[in-house]
Amino acid sequence: EALVKYDIAIANRRSELKKYPNGFRNRTELGMQLSLYGRSLLWINRMDEAEPILNEAVKLCSQALSADPEKAELKRALALSLYGLGTLRDMQGKADEALGNFERSRGLRADLYKSSPDEKNGLNLMRSEARVGNSQAAKELSDRFGGAVLPNPEAHLDRACALAQAARSLQGDQKAAFVAEALLSLERAVTEGYMDPFRIAKDLDLLPLRNEPRFLAILQKL
Repeated sequence: EALVKYDIAIANRRSELKKYPNGFRNRTELGMQLSLYGRSLLWINRMDEAEPILNEAVKLCSQALSADPEKAELKRALALSLYGLGTLRDMQGKADEALGNFERSRGLRADLYKSSPDEKNGLNLMRSEARVGNSQAAKELSDRFGGAVLPNPEAHLDRACALAQAARSLQGDQKAAFVAEALLSLERAVTEGYMDPFRIAKDLDLLPLRNEPRFLAILQKL
């Protein structure tokens, strides 16, 4: 059902872009829709279908940003599409290509966070830092946004994703500590109201946790 909705939304965006080919807002919005669609395809292991979609998303978002290089919305859109393409390359075992896309995503998100150090930009940067192996930078951002008193399940899910990915570049006790904290963040997300078992089961950033007994227990609770 979600994929059908994406198909409809993308068809509408393509129609708008065809009418107004020089409209960079239409280009960006189509790129964002394609990025989210591609991510959904990755979650259900349809990598062959996701590849052209994510490549197109990066192309469209790059074109839009080149026309207005300082616009935050366009940087955010390109960073998302690059993150999706990096995830695909990682799943394909193309480590160098994956890292290149994640580094570009991290650079854009670092610029956004420097200009506006709010929670949204910080959590996005945290995930990109984790994907390029900057485990300490990811941990510092996780700690910064993990102390909120008010319930914030989405933020704790983001923290779990980042810490799980950061653990991949570590060994021994350090790795175990990051995995444990990722699981704790995921448990907190569920405790504070996150109720989407499909997302938790399929999000590729959480892949390093999937064989952990605590991860399986979280899914059973949902």
